[in-house]
Amino acid sequence: MCFLPPIVPEPGRPCKARRVIPFSGRGLAKLARPLVYCRRIKRREAEALRFWKALDARWGDRALWQFVKFNLVSLSITVVQLLLANLLPLLFDGLRAPLPPLLRPVFVPERLFEGESIYVTDGVVTWGYVLPFFLSNFLANIYGYFMNMKATFRGRGTRAGLIAYLLVLTGLILFTTWLQGWVAAKLLDTSFSALARTVAALCAGMVQMAVLFPLEKFVLFRKKAER
Repeated sequence: MCFLPPIVPEPGRPCKARRVIPFSGRGLAKLARPLVYCRRIKRREAEALRFWKALDARWGDRALWQFVKFNLVSLSITVVQLLLANLLPLLFDGLRAPLPPLLRPVFVPERLFEGESIYVTDGVVTWGYVLPFFLSNFLANIYGYFMNMKATFRGRGTRAGLIAYLLVLTGLILFTTWLQGWVAAKLLDTSFSALARTVAALCAGMVQMAVLFPLEKFVLFRKKAER
């Protein structure tokens, strides 16, 4: 048992007794538990990482394993997109300029919003809505491009391939945006109206995956031995 040294009171001030804290073997064991848990977590993380690397070394070139990794990267893309979708409106919410006639059939206010919205002016969706929506999707998928290049397909991209990817991605975002509005509008008058937007988002995600996975695997990151 350990005791603290005695206290010498200052002149004119009363002496306050200190609490004596005993240290036993059981008390030290309780203090050491967080360190033990941290070591266990680190050991399990290292084992999981070794297991993942072993799987990747064995099945790295198999289409099924690449499809699994592609979907895991897609989850991280979703996280990045959600973060950007919540941050970018802070910059663009003040834009009230309406969209040009070319984009108005894609961004239909009746399909995107329920009731009145600050992103609609004279019945037309404004750039304040489109820019955060488009840029969050666009930038998140550029992040996904480089992640899939390094981790999923382990290939080497080219400038021409990146430009082609950006062009395809732009058209794909516009098409899936229109598709979401069309699917949601069709389901709003059915018994599945409560799930209309969720089903529409799932359809858009499936279309993007059906286009981007074969594009990246067989065209952009195709290995020379497979050509």
